[in-house]
Amino acid sequence: TTLYLHSPMQYIRSHREEYIKKLTGRKWWIFRTTISRLQKRDLQYTKYNKIYTNSKYTKTLAKEIYNVESEVKYPKINQKYINEKIEINPQEYIVYVGRIVKFVKEADLIIKAFNHINYPLIIIGSGPDEQELRKLAKKNIKFTGRNPPNMIEIIKNAKGAINLTKESFGIGTAECLCLGVPVLGYNQGATPELVDQKSW
Repeated sequence: TTLYLHSPMQYIRSHREEYIKKLTGRKWWIFRTTISRLQKRDLQYTKYNKIYTNSKYTKTLAKEIYNVESEVKYPKINQKYINEKIEINPQEYIVYVGRIVKFVKEADLIIKAFNHINYPLIIIGSGPDEQELRKLAKKNIKFTGRNPPNMIEIIKNAKGAINLTKESFGIGTAECLCLGVPVLGYNQGATPELVDQKSW
């Protein structure tokens, strides 16, 4: 049997403390009382003939958490992003592509930062915190919803993209880079494997 590991269960590992801090009430209690059991159960599923991981970062986690060796096999990027022409005269806005959640994706921090600097931001995506964060956003921030028909045009015309997630790979980051859009990313996880001074 073969396993392609995109990410360990980060919500019970690297992001555990963040979830504990942000969950409240019954959700907090259930999470706190099940973490150790979930971790033990997770460790049982390590017997595979071949294991691939989607980044060097995930390869390291697989060794640290499960004590297994793996081969890095980066995910394929949709050909439409690779074939698209790069826009040499981008417009004055930054784009965020992803789930609209405060957990892990830090969409609330991104919105607060752009509220503060009053620079145009276009948010592509949807999520459980969307209504709350729409109310938080000022007029310089626009929401398109998930997968708008002109999504590639929006991304390729952006001055840059922002992603504050500790990614196990970062398919959205890779797609933006294929379109020639510089990415402001979190300097942990797999993002440094994609974003450096030569990425644009």
